[in-house]
Amino acid sequence: MKRKKVVAFKCNSLLLAAGGYTRVYSVSSSRIFENYGEGMALAYEVGADLVDMEMVQFHPTGMVWPEKALGILATEAIRGEGGILLNSKGERFMKKYDPERMELGPRDVVARANYNEIVNGRGTEHGGVWLDVTHLSKEKILDRLPTMYQQFKEIDGIDISKEKMEVGPTAHYSMGGVVVDTKCRTKIKGLFAVGEVMSQIHGANRLGGNSLLDTMVFGKIAGGEAAKLVDKSRDKTDGRTEKLLSSSSIQLNTRSQIIFEDKIIVVNNPEMFRDKLQDLMKLNAGIIRDETKLKVGLNGVLKLKEEFYSKDNIAKEFKPSDIDDDVDTENIVLTYQVKSSLIVCEAIIKSALMRQESRGAHYRSDFPKIDEEKWACNIYCSCSRGSTSDSQRKFGEEMVLFKQDVKDIKGELADFLSTHVNVKAEHHREFE
Repeated sequence: MKRKKVVAFKCNSLLLAAGGYTRVYSVSSSRIFENYGEGMALAYEVGADLVDMEMVQFHPTGMVWPEKALGILATEAIRGEGGILLNSKGERFMKKYDPERMELGPRDVVARANYNEIVNGRGTEHGGVWLDVTHLSKEKILDRLPTMYQQFKEIDGIDISKEKMEVGPTAHYSMGGVVVDTKCRTKIKGLFAVGEVMSQIHGANRLGGNSLLDTMVFGKIAGGEAAKLVDKSRDKTDGRTEKLLSSSSIQLNTRSQIIFEDKIIVVNNPEMFRDKLQDLMKLNAGIIRDETKLKVGLNGVLKLKEEFYSKDNIAKEFKPSDIDDDVDTENIVLTYQVKSSLIVCEAIIKSALMRQESRGAHYRSDFPKIDEEKWACNIYCSCSRGSTSDSQRKFGEEMVLFKQDVKDIKGELADFLSTHVNVKAEHHREFE
């Protein structure tokens, strides 16, 4: 990292813990340098499948002002402690969207409510809504919300015990990702995945805090399974291990774009591509989707893909052995962010187009109801191996989608669910 060198490691066991893909949206709670779907892209390029890519969770309350704070979370604890949401007219609008739970409704419901108020002209000056705790005592705020008090004081210069917070939806968590089994193994031998980069832990939505739990539980499983595979490999070589550090003989992108096989590329102005992709996703594949917008978004992504990989746009292409201190390593990183985002954005939009219903974090205004008969299934994205057309040589293999019915749960968990799923509504509300 300090020397900014590209190094290839040869190993028998590799564990992806590379985070999610919410930075493909222009407003995200992720930091600017992370979560462009790099882990999903790496797995996809070597033949692993992706699933549930349309399921992107938007947190209802991210900061919208000042501009440098755009997307930073205003935690759900604020609403949990009694914070209320108001539009620019001073109306407590959640009574229209979820009259029983109000501000304590699920993330997807509250995020859509905030979005609706904003796009229908009832938003604040900076394109948000108001989150208000001024009716609470300052003592309670400092006791129960000290981090949020400090955050708004330092970043926005406001005292939340006296002034309202300006907030709006922000892309927050990726439910989709790399397909793994219960031991965190992908279908590529030796490749494991854990955390936000893998899929099917949270379904179509996610409860706050549960991603921390899943990294602990599956981190232990994935680490143990990866270690077992290494031990087996050692046994086959009488305890000897192969040389782990290698150089240009190792292919960094084994399923890279065919015309740039085995080479890292740098493109002209990667930030421009990144920014255009983020805006496309925000406008066309965000909180509320429909067929028209999604098709516009997909056409935009495919057009950017063509421009990105055009011969005219490649600034430099080289093998790892060519990289030295004179190379602009920041541009290598930015290029790979865009390369990853292109795969992820195509997967999100194609999956969202395919799923003609609304479920969890995926909401189609043209199909606003859940459809258990047709869509109690998962949508997978796979890399086609058969295409040899000129266009596919340019951009890599074609992305193919297919669906499979949701698997039946068996064993102890099924017994637990059959006993507890019919808990009375008031118990749900008390728990929340």
